[in-house]
This record gives sequence, C-alpha cells and structure tokens, in this order.
Amino acid sequence: MNEILKLDNIFQYNDMMGQETLHPLVSVVDFSKCRPMLHSLQRFGFYAVFLKDVKCGDIRYGRNYYDYQEGTLVFLAPGQVVGIVNNGEYFQPKGWALLFHPDLIRGTSLVREMKNYTFFSYESNEALHLSEQERKVILDCFHNIESELQHAIDKHSKTLIVNNIELFLNYCVRFYDRQGRGFVPTGGTLADIEAIDLSGRHPGLRPGVLTVMCDIDNPLYGETGAAYIFAPQKGANDACVQRLDAGLRHLAAVLHAQLGAEVDTLPGGGAAGGFGAGCAALLCGALRSGITTVLDTVDFDRRAVGCDLVVTGEGSFDAQSLGGKAISGVAGRCQKLHIPAAVLAGRVALTPEQWAPLDLRAVRSINPTGATLEDARVNTAAYYRTALETLLKEWK
Repeated sequence: MNEILKLDNIFQYNDMMGQETLHPLVSVVDFSKCRPMLHSLQRFGFYAVFLKDVKCGDIRYGRNYYDYQEGTLVFLAPGQVVGIVNNGEYFQPKGWALLFHPDLIRGTSLVREMKNYTFFSYESNEALHLSEQERKVILDCFHNIESELQHAIDKHSKTLIVNNIELFLNYCVRFYDRQGRGFVPTGGTLADIEAIDLSGRHPGLRPGVLTVMCDIDNPLYGETGAAYIFAPQKGANDACVQRLDAGLRHLAAVLHAQLGAEVDTLPGGGAAGGFGAGCAALLCGALRSGITTVLDTVDFDRRAVGCDLVVTGEGSFDAQSLGGKAISGVAGRCQKLHIPAAVLAGRVALTPEQWAPLDLRAVRSINPTGATLEDARVNTAAYYRTALETLLKEWK
C-alpha cells in the first residue's frame, strides 16, 4: 500500500518513533534511540530536517524520486510528502532529525526569513552533502537545541530555541553555497550570484533574432537606473534602493565576466527592473524603443501624412514620459513630419517649460478640476470625450 501517513504535530511523530515529547512545538530526534520501523510515505504539518546516516535509496519527495546518499541533509516544509514505499521489511533508522512547528516561529523574525531558505522548496531537489567538519557543526546545533529542551519551559525558551534554529539554517545556507547550489534570484539576492547556468539556453538564440521593446531608456543601475527611479514607486525605502542598486551592479559584473556583455550603460537596460539588460546579455536581444517599434510596425509616417493634428497621451504625463515612452516617441515623429501634436492625459505633472522640447501644441488633463479618483475611474470615457471635443474646437 502507498497510503500517505499524515503527521500533523510533533507529538504524533515522536509517538511513532517511540520518543518522549519535551516541547509541543519542537523536537530533536536521535534515530539510534528509536525502535525499528517500516518504511512509509509521510506528510508533515511542520518543518523537518533529516540528517541521514545511511544510504536511503530512492526517496519519494513530492512527485519525484531522488537517491539520497549517506551523510546528507534533507529539508521538508509543512504539507510536503516524503518517504520510501513500504516493502514490508523493518529497518533501524540512523541519523538525526530536527522538527519544528510553524507556531514556534510565529511572531519572530525567523518567520519572515523562512522564504529565503529555498532548500525547503520542492523545486530545490538537491540534498545538502556534508563534510566531516560541516557535520560536526550541524550536530552541535542539534545538541544545543536538545540541551535547551532538557530545561523546563520558561519565558526564555522560545527565544533561545528559535535563535539556535535560525543559526542552524544560516549554516545550511553557507554549506549549500559551498556546494554550488542553484537558486532563482530575487532583488535581495542578486549580490549572491556567482555564475549563471546557461545550459538551458536555446541554441537558436543569436544576435539579430530577438527584438526587445522597451518603453524607457534608463540604464541598469546608477542614479537614473532601475532601482533609483522605479523601486520607490513600488514602496522601496532608501536602504532597499541602495541594496537593489548594488545587486544590479553585481549582476552587470557577472554578465561581463561570464559572457563579455556590456550592459552597464545600455539604454533600456533598466527596463522592467533590469529585464532589458538580461534580454540583451542572455538572449542576444536587440533593445529598441517600444514606441519606435510600434510606430514602424503600423507604418505611422505614411499614415500620418496629411493629418492636421495628432493626439496622443497616457495615464500620467510626467518625467518618465520624456524618457522613451509613447508620448515622446509620437511627438518626435510628428516633429520630423512637421505635423502638430497634442497630449490628453489622466494627469499632467509637467510644466510647459519641461515639455517644450516635444513641441506640443496643447497638453490637457481629461479630468475636470476637483475630480476624485473614483470619479475618474467611473467617468473615464465621458471625460476623455469631453476633453477631446474641447481640444478639437479650440484647434479649429
């Protein structure tokens, strides 16, 4: 039978292994003191880390099977399935386990950090292989937690136990990095990139194949780069912006060292948080102004011949509008064709002096003075129609 045994709490697991429960939310198990048992598939309601001292064979982890060798650490998060199909034979487990329930870390700084310990994810199917020295460090962490569990629970217990668990997990991060663990980087981990795995890159990617459209021309990093210009709009504070910018600088250095790619000052490299630079370096993409590409695709220059006025716009006409977005692209074409252009926008945040280089004949907000955000949402079409009619009457 391949039934999955559900273990929702620490007591259930200890009871199965014949061990005393010293704390309802955390346990350190020495398998040499456990009774022989049958293999089984198990789903845990808590975090579990196993130090295997025997060759495990084909362990089911999620929907896949992995051959975990002796002397490895295996990490499980609540709800995950792990185990070996029962063959009817009893065996003596060897090694150690650290178990802790999510309720133990609730309200602590560790609960916010758990997402960074990506080895608890199904996607991270590589076990951590330990050297003898690393094994000693791990066992010291287990023994420290076990020693604390021997004391009566008091007001200091939770803090001391959680701190020791966090120390253990941080050691695991260091050991995984030594092992060359792959990871999917985020803004906060860009500085941790040492090399980029290109094994899955399509062989057909070469210069001239891929065109990447960007609606801004900001570089990857620096005062006008992705972090400083766009991260504050997403809620990043000054410290976060500086960290993101440093990460992007590091990424540029890795791309240069590994691929010879020059993306530091590439116009549009900062588009979509650095996606532009990534496409240029990793996909051999040619960055082009998005609006330029669109205007060429629709044959704007030919279609605009004979027009009396071209009306363009966007939600907010602001400083970013001057940096390669639709308004600046359309206005630039109109200047070359000697056709007047005007702007209708939901919000106008520029002065006539600031938009003067675009040679616009008129700039209008479609929203009446004093209109609330809710009014603008509900009446967008009507407000736009009124603003356009007024503009055309004035133009005539």
